[in-house]
Amino acid sequence: MVSEDGENDDSAAENVPVISERTAKFLSMLHGYLDTRKQMDAKYAEEDPDELLANFDVGAEVAKPSYTEELQQQSVEGKPVKNISELYKAAELAKPVYEKIVQKLVNKVHAATPDDDDDDQVVFAPLKGAKRAEEKANDDYASRVPGPGVSWLFDIVRGSIKF
Repeated sequence: MVSEDGENDDSAAENVPVISERTAKFLSMLHGYLDTRKQMDAKYAEEDPDELLANFDVGAEVAKPSYTEELQQQSVEGKPVKNISELYKAAELAKPVYEKIVQKLVNKVHAATPDDDDDDQVVFAPLKGAKRAEEKANDDYASRVPGPGVSWLFDIVRGSIKF
């Protein structure tokens, strides 16, 4: 970098974070998306300044999702869970399998991208707290049929991957 007096200023360059090529590509794509979104919003505002289209009913019916038993969270007996205890019993069995599958996936990504710097991180979180799980089941899924709401929780076993 060059300072105001025209001299090289290496101290400014030291403060610039270094990011991987993959992260740079992602950020570039994200910037492109956000730029396109901004242009679309501007065009929409130009075409419909009074937001008449936002309130226009096209008469299309939106299909209600169907919830069936085979989509519910399964107990260790292979039936939809009936309570939080059954849910956590199944989650405890699923956790090591989930972790093994995720780790295999990350290893395959590493093998497919040999030029990558391999600074990927896999973080496995503890099981979601039972109190929070019950709150979520009651708040978000209590009225779902078939029930119970706890049978629709799918984020008890958790983790993340940082590439």
